[in-house]
Amino acid sequence: MTLNENEKKLLEAVEFVRENYPMGSQTNWVEVKKHLQSVRSTEALRSHYRRLTTNMEKQIKERHDMKMGRNTLEKKLLPAIKRKCSIDYLIDRFDTDEDSILKAVAKLQLQGYRGVRIFDEEGVTYVHNKVTLGELRSEKKDVAVYHNTYKPFQIAVVSDTHIGSIYSDIDALNEFYDIVEGRGITEVYHAGDVTDGYYSNRPTSIMEQDAVGFSNQLKKVVNEYPKRENVTTYFISGNHDHTHQRNAFADIGEAISMARDDMVYLGHNFARVHLTEYITLGLVHPTGGVSRNFNLHIRNMIDRNPGRRADILMYGHYHKLAMLKHMGIWGYITPSFQRQTTFMQDNNLESVVGGVIFTIIPGIDGKLDRIITEVIEF
Repeated sequence: MTLNENEKKLLEAVEFVRENYPMGSQTNWVEVKKHLQSVRSTEALRSHYRRLTTNMEKQIKERHDMKMGRNTLEKKLLPAIKRKCSIDYLIDRFDTDEDSILKAVAKLQLQGYRGVRIFDEEGVTYVHNKVTLGELRSEKKDVAVYHNTYKPFQIAVVSDTHIGSIYSDIDALNEFYDIVEGRGITEVYHAGDVTDGYYSNRPTSIMEQDAVGFSNQLKKVVNEYPKRENVTTYFISGNHDHTHQRNAFADIGEAISMARDDMVYLGHNFARVHLTEYITLGLVHPTGGVSRNFNLHIRNMIDRNPGRRADILMYGHYHKLAMLKHMGIWGYITPSFQRQTTFMQDNNLESVVGGVIFTIIPGIDGKLDRIITEVIEF
């Protein structure tokens, strides 16, 4: 906002008087008038100052909104409707009309913001993003994607693509999908962290993103995540994806699945897939760190999580590569498609980049007999 000389002098005078003639939360406008040697009334000075500071606050807020990526009405609505707001209040606050508010709410709902609701109370229409995190946590799902019970078949597994991070290797991911398509494999399973998310307490990670926030990362996934004819990607969400829920109650997994008919969302952190009548695949996205003893870590996860067991368990999150058979369960820590970030470099952490192709061989009883594992590193 560009100020003229009189406006600058008024702001300086108010600041000087508040410092030298304090009156609690009030301003001594008589002293302001004296300091300016103005012929205008104290009420006129007060009114001018109020308009001036209101405009300044509005411009500061607009600049902040732009900085935060709130360049559309629906993005501006989200922070406002964390509490219950009447339609009339929103119309006045955003200087718009009822039709525009309703359209913005509809867009938010289509983008996966399941908590955004419109309702009436005593003749007044309200908008509120009132879902709780507990309501948003997707239930564990048992999904059937049946193959012939007695014949060998192939599936592919990826994890931690972190779309939105400048270190996400989308070229390698496309190359892997080319291999999958060339082999005639029709299923890719993703073990979580499709997107890089938004950790507000990690400014360095935000600086290392080429798509910041829910809408931009959703758009990047929809436009750039590999799409191949006859290939379906089944995925769970991980801790980075879940930041969108924590920040704004937005389920990016559902939003991706709604926008891409070749990407099927199976839930948050865990899903069990029935590959045949007798063989199950578990997708798990844990949290926390991992020791150098990856095999012991796999053993502990199998032992301590009886509710998350399957014949084959694929663990995302760690960006490493390991395999262990324990209690008759094949457990794998899966590689990622994110190159080593600054955080990883600072903490001497490796990031293995690649995908895995499994040839699954049932026995004569239809149960899992053997697995041929092919790791494709980039």
